[in-house]
Amino acid sequence: MGCFSRLAVPTVLLAGAIGAPFSPAQVSPAQNTSKGVVVGIVGEWKLLDSKSGAPLKDSKPLKFGDHIDGNSCVAGNGDSLVVTMPGIEPVAFTCDKQDAGCPKLVQYRCVRRIAASGKPSTASLLWAAIVAAFDKPDRYRAAVSRGLEPRLLDSVLRREGDLVDFSPALQEMNAGSYRFRLEPVNGGPPTGVIQVRWSKQDDEFAAVPGIHTGLYRLVRLTPEGKIAEPAAWILVVGPDRFHQDVAALHSAQEEMAKWPADVDPQARGAVLRAYLESLAEKAQQHP
Repeated sequence: MGCFSRLAVPTVLLAGAIGAPFSPAQVSPAQNTSKGVVVGIVGEWKLLDSKSGAPLKDSKPLKFGDHIDGNSCVAGNGDSLVVTMPGIEPVAFTCDKQDAGCPKLVQYRCVRRIAASGKPSTASLLWAAIVAAFDKPDRYRAAVSRGLEPRLLDSVLRREGDLVDFSPALQEMNAGSYRFRLEPVNGGPPTGVIQVRWSKQDDEFAAVPGIHTGLYRLVRLTPEGKIAEPAAWILVVGPDRFHQDVAALHSAQEEMAKWPADVDPQARGAVLRAYLESLAEKAQQHP
């Protein structure tokens, strides 16, 4: 699949004519021409032509990852559309009004103007991660937890020589003995089998001969050597960078926690992985 799975979008038969007369002059010049990205969608929404005010000819309903120009008008028969723009927290546009300066269309429940009205966000790296996640969805795809089983967490791990503290990635795992291997995300030979006895303590170091700073997939193995579950992405760094990178990841997670509930969990996971990769690039420039 080439795009994120998205929340169910009901099939809506589009029919009828434009309601009240609409003049292109009603659309004021764009105050924000930045490209927004759809990060959440419930129901069916369509982008409107900036000149005629009608749905774009042969246009398909908006979907996850689509780009929208700032100050565009969109018509909806759904519940909500969530859009994020550079430097702005994601904004949820609910289908409950007709915004000024947009046409009134009788066949749609609402018409909303995509304006950058969210709170300012200082996480410029997070915005870059959002763009990367939607530009390369297959690369950053993350499995969505159903909250019913233990799972490995995407995280930052501390390296001290050939010892790595795996505890941040194991916080939701049951206590016990595990077999792992690390696979470089950007290619390269994997490590050998890593034995970790997780006792749910603060630190859980294990030897990983030859390990160096970088971004890896943490793969859990069965006793037979087969992959047991979806891998986590982990950034392994030395003690000089560990605390700043953990703080950066925590800040990104706090920023995403403010996003509307309609943002798809798979999109959140992909953005987090793209953000980890940006931290890895910085760490490798100053290992």
